[in-house]
Amino acid sequence: MSKLLQFRQRQLYWATLAALFVLIVIAGALLINRDYRELRASQQEIAESELSFLTEMVSHSLANEQYRLAELLIERWGEKHPDTIYLSLETPDGYVLGHYSSATPGRDRYLVEQRIEYGYDRFALIKLETDLHASTVATRRFALEIAVGSAVLLLLFGQMLLLLDRRRQQRVLDIWAHQDGLTGIANRRRFERVLEVEWRRARRNQSSIALIMADLDAFKDYNDKLGHLAGDDCLRKVATALSEQVSRPADLVARYGGEEFAVILPDTDLQSAQHVAEQMRLAVARLEIAHPKARVGVNVTISLGVAAMVPMGEQPPNVLIESADRVLYLAKQAGGDRFVSTAPDVRRSVLV
Repeated sequence: MSKLLQFRQRQLYWATLAALFVLIVIAGALLINRDYRELRASQQEIAESELSFLTEMVSHSLANEQYRLAELLIERWGEKHPDTIYLSLETPDGYVLGHYSSATPGRDRYLVEQRIEYGYDRFALIKLETDLHASTVATRRFALEIAVGSAVLLLLFGQMLLLLDRRRQQRVLDIWAHQDGLTGIANRRRFERVLEVEWRRARRNQSSIALIMADLDAFKDYNDKLGHLAGDDCLRKVATALSEQVSRPADLVARYGGEEFAVILPDTDLQSAQHVAEQMRLAVARLEIAHPKARVGVNVTISLGVAAMVPMGEQPPNVLIESADRVLYLAKQAGGDRFVSTAPDVRRSVLV
């Protein structure tokens, strides 16, 4: 993966984290604002309700001309309610019948007053000024909880992004470790691992496994004449053509080394493998890549060796590789542009 692509992916991760942070901040601000408004409204309702209750008691005292009792009610009420900043009972001409004032000034004042009518055409005003700072304190506590929760959420999300990035990088490294850098198909390391696995499975199931070894004809002459860039382009085209001739998930086309390719065909007998080999030979011929020093015709051709067997006993997979490689040598010796396959018992080679 290119450094530019890695940089862009990291930018995407940071942008995602930043977007999540902005969403959390907006959501947190909305929650805090709603909580603050609800708390203030609740405190205001409580203050109005308490004042109504106090008004009834004071009204009863004034109606019975118990002014001292009304004064005591005002004083005791202020002392019993710590949120009360100022509480007074006054006549229309400004005479104070009862008064309470807190020693601590309020930070967030809310004033509510009610009119008390008593006797004949007589009334007084009761004023209550209460401190709503408790709602501010509660909101700050709530905001702190949201901030801590948001920080934990962002930390977890950031850790998740880092974990995903590391897993992605590990997958990329795994691909690089098992992929040929030039052609994009499987490399020799992956070929050897897959062959080992399929060989054990074929031995366990007593099924046939086939292997095709392929080599471009006179490829050194092609490179010497046209250069390595043209040779690399030729290898890429041939690798693509060979890969297009297999369709089963378990089939594997790999670059074995240089201009040599290997094809693993699990659950495949010799006759079926021969058919695949011929299709691969024709696919390379259809590419019509001009070869200035071709030994057969004027285009790039390929030779293939085909072997198939049912693993017996403790035979290693190298037995199959050696068999396919041996008949590949026969195909090259016979002039190229053909495939040679082993006999069914793997002990004899026949030219096809």
